[in-house]
Amino acid sequence: MKNKETVYYIWHEGNGGLESDVFATNLSKHLKHDIDKFKPTKIIPWNDGCGYQNRCLTLANALLNLAIENNVIIEQKYLEVGQTPMEVDSIHSVIKNKLRGRKRDIFVPPDYVSII
Repeated sequence: MKNKETVYYIWHEGNGGLESDVFATNLSKHLKHDIDKFKPTKIIPWNDGCGYQNRCLTLANALLNLAIENNVIIEQKYLEVGQTPMEVDSIHSVIKNKLRGRKRDIFVPPDYVSII
């Protein structure tokens, strides 16, 4: 949020799925990159309350494994469901507005990349 950079992980749901292991893998890889780059001692990911993505044993165990392997503290926090906007909400809004102004159709997930 400080430098206004965003990282997106895009995949076709028919190929990659929406199971918790997909989200756990993406978050773990992202955090591992940041651990290697910034060498933090503590990480606090803020998640929404989506049960199958964020409030599940799969993600909790993936983050525990990452914490143990890299000797960092990972403290997961959750926003109150339906009450708290996240930084990502404003980013999604910008993308949605760009999609509305498009003159061509989008047929496959890679078509979104140029917009994002």
